[in-house]
Amino acid sequence: MKRLISLLSLTLICTATVAQEFKNQPYIDVNGSADTLVVPDQIFLRITLKERESGRDEVSLNKLEADLKSGVEQIGLDLEKLSLANANADYVQVKWNKKDVVSQTVYELELANATQLAKALEMLDELKIEDAYISRVKHSQDDAIRDAVERKAILNAKHKADLLLNAIGEQTGSPLVIRSINNSPEQRMDAMNSNINISYESPLISGVKTKNDVGFKKLNYQASIYVKFSIAE
Repeated sequence: MKRLISLLSLTLICTATVAQEFKNQPYIDVNGSADTLVVPDQIFLRITLKERESGRDEVSLNKLEADLKSGVEQIGLDLEKLSLANANADYVQVKWNKKDVVSQTVYELELANATQLAKALEMLDELKIEDAYISRVKHSQDDAIRDAVERKAILNAKHKADLLLNAIGEQTGSPLVIRSINNSPEQRMDAMNSNINISYESPLISGVKTKNDVGFKKLNYQASIYVKFSIAE
């Protein structure tokens, strides 16, 4: 117990000593920032297949699923890119007011670029599948891109400190504090629940005129780093 108390006392003394040294150490505060624009290479299209059990235009869910899988292969995509959106994607909904029973399945199709998206939209249009929208976009190298932007941000912070201190005949010392601020890719997902007929107005799609003219907005990776540098003596 005495040994533990001695260790705690020593830790407190060391902490107080370091704090006092920092307090007396001349320093400079700077923020470094960096950003880069990257075209997303993973576009996820959420597709809902609906089957009506009553009415004149009766189409089975099995046929819709078979047609969708066939269509995915016809546009040159691997069926592994097509998957159920979630564990609860297959369910039955009862509309009491119309006495209709509607069963549906929700799929997610992963696409690599705008060209594949255009082909997928054409395919869905031919199959008369209208309930589809872009649920999310990302880049396969997300972590590597984020790390690169953060490295650039802290280098920019060091450059800024050097520039300011050199102007007054001083030199940048070791960093005393480093803090990462709001470092994440900007991915606006508002208005993404639009039906396929109006999905071209999505904020993630730009410059679109027809289904064969699709262009994605780039992901904006941003990083901001706060650094407190000591001023070398």
